Amino acid sequence: MTVNKRLVLPLVLITLSAAFYGGMVFYTEQTTTNARAEAEMVYQSLRDSVASQVRQSERHLRELAEDPGVLTADPRKCGKPLAEMLERHRKIHDVFLRVRADGILDCTPKGGSEGIDFSERLYYRKAVETKEFVIGEFLIGKVSKEPVLAVSLPVLDANGEVAMVLAAGLKTDWLQDIIEQHTPSRNLVVEIEDSRGTLMSYFIHGQSVEPGSDAKLELIRLPLFPGQSDAQVVIYEQT
Repeated sequence: MTVNKRLVLPLVLITLSAAFYGGMVFYTEQTTTNARAEAEMVYQSLRDSVASQVRQSERHLRELAEDPGVLTADPRKCGKPLAEMLERHRKIHDVFLRVRADGILDCTPKGGSEGIDFSERLYYRKAVETKEFVIGEFLIGKVSKEPVLAVSLPVLDANGEVAMVLAAGLKTDWLQDIIEQHTPSRNLVVEIEDSRGTLMSYFIHGQSVEPGSDAKLELIRLPLFPGQSDAQVVIYEQT
């Protein structure tokens, strides 16, 4: 049987191209699988570390909710326990506040306030609606002026109604330090997305920040506080 030599070269090129393409697909799939496995470990470590601190923040607010000084109507007295709590946890928190049931701030670590309205804040509204501890959104603190992730706790009266809301903020620079500590690979970009769907990097810098390439592949998107908040950990791979 005579082989048409003019067909041999194209067939060889097609075969080599198919083999190369198959090899690249296999390599890409394997690399992505490995990156996703690493991302899962990063997520679990980050989730546990941040969740541990958030639980501590909840305990701090519950401690304040039982302090007679915080519950007093006298703004000159209520500020002292807030200031003491802030002094002990200033590295993590920007401020501790007391907000009236109508959304008006009436006590800060410095004592009384100027009646700033917090009623539009997500963490305040959800605390009033759910009557539970709330992990809210990224925002600029109205009192501290710092970028924070807000948390809040409603304090109920004898009838089970909201008498006041205690609030605090987790500093975003602390959150960023935690992300860096738990991200061993430079090929991974780790983000925290708040309850409104805002990425922390966009909130702080005005854009989604990633080192190097502009191209990225989303590997996982999982809850940061399962069962407690819509906040998520989103991890990308640089491509």
